[in-house]
Amino acid sequence: MGNKTEVLLLEDHADIRRMMAVLLARCGFEVVQAETVQEAIARLDGQSFAVLDLYLPDGSGAEVLQYMRKRNHPARVAIVTAAADTDIPANLLLPRDRVFRKPIDFDELIEWIHPQTTCG
Repeated sequence: MGNKTEVLLLEDHADIRRMMAVLLARCGFEVVQAETVQEAIARLDGQSFAVLDLYLPDGSGAEVLQYMRKRNHPARVAIVTAAADTDIPANLLLPRDRVFRKPIDFDELIEWIHPQTTCG
């Protein structure tokens, strides 16, 4: 991990994942992309933040969150979903974590990741 803040981005829709990765990179973050639960777990390596889509074809972003919690991974977590019911066990979300509803307000996401960051 370099000097940039690393973000793990789990999103199964390629176009949304690419767009979010580009926007995060423009804001100065290093983005590690994944499109499946297994890929996200394999690429989890010291990132400061994780942006996890909740419902994926191979499982749930909550599975990645549970994996992170069992290993005491320190990343702050943003769950991203279009669903009204997040179906995330309450003990997995910490006070510093956040649930974002789709369509996501990107400025709000950046403010959550790093309040002093401005993108433009």
